[in-house]
Amino acid sequence: MKKIGLKNFRSLKDTGSVPIEPITILLGQNSSGKSTFLRSFALLKQSIGVRAREPFLWVGELVDFGGITETLSTFATEGSVSFEYEFEIPLNSYLSRGGFSNGARESIQKVKVSVSEQAKGIDKTGAVFSYVFSIDTEVIEFGLSQDGVFTEFKINGIDYHGLVCDRYHAKVWKGPIPSFQGTRQAIHLTLFRK
Repeated sequence: MKKIGLKNFRSLKDTGSVPIEPITILLGQNSSGKSTFLRSFALLKQSIGVRAREPFLWVGELVDFGGITETLSTFATEGSVSFEYEFEIPLNSYLSRGGFSNGARESIQKVKVSVSEQAKGIDKTGAVFSYVFSIDTEVIEFGLSQDGVFTEFKINGIDYHGLVCDRYHAKVWKGPIPSFQGTRQAIHLTLFRK
């Protein structure tokens, strides 16, 4: 992980993108959000460890935020809590199979992931969970309902919702990223086309 950003998370309205270095120092007055920022890592860790019906496990062994409504900042102008993570991933290691390497130096790919969860009600698209994945200049955006159904799906700003809306849904989350499963209708259509 190279950077993290938090929006509407307890006392933090918007941290911006904070670089995570070997030594990172947080400075601020009492109750300014230093501990909340650090506890966001424990929230991520406890969320990754279990299968759930939403991206974050707000109550767990490591931290207890009570829930999304209790976590939403009093400074929030919108009803969602957002987390942004930036990673650097060696691209060639994922492309090579069985340890095969062409001898080329591994290039590092920057991947930026943004996850938002609605605190109350439903936004205009019907999404409760919103995602944005950025890999260099490529951007994938999608929204999911509480039941894991796609409410929107775009790649580089082009709407592909019709291709995924009745075919795939998120059955469970193991951490912030959902696990997708094809519906019977999608599997039937795929087999029929072959």
